[in-house]
Amino acid sequence: FVQNQRPEYVGAIQKRFAWGLGLLLALPMFYLLVINFQPNPIKVLVCILCLILLFLESAFSICLGCKFFEIFKKDPVKYCPGGVCEIRVKEPVQQFDIAQKIIAITVSLALIVGIYSYFTKVESKTFLAKKVKVMMMSDEEREAMEEAEMDKAFDEF
Repeated sequence: FVQNQRPEYVGAIQKRFAWGLGLLLALPMFYLLVINFQPNPIKVLVCILCLILLFLESAFSICLGCKFFEIFKKDPVKYCPGGVCEIRVKEPVQQFDIAQKIIAITVSLALIVGIYSYFTKVESKTFLAKKVKVMMMSDEEREAMEEAEMDKAFDEF
């Protein structure tokens, strides 16, 4: 599949930093998922973050760890994968105009409102959805739910 492609040589120091970030995410997840298994939403979010980072690296050759390394290092970084560290001037076709910004903001807000509505208004059928729903409740709603569960348990007793 790749025999006709040219190799892309990248700097080792920023890749080593990115690998270190991956190891920093992987070691606690190994302990929390394999050695001491206790499900909670934070572990799911860390797994989703890892999947996003892996997808960006493999599909688009965007190394976010390399970009973070560029922020922490004061000297300019060279030979980043995909040329993400080089400063380039955008062509007019690559620039965001005001209509595109409005569309992007509107879609983002609609997604946030939709996800919030889904988790708070739709019946939760999975463990994660139930946990997120409880996490998004106000203190009054949480107390009312706990009181209703206590009343139900008392009535069943």
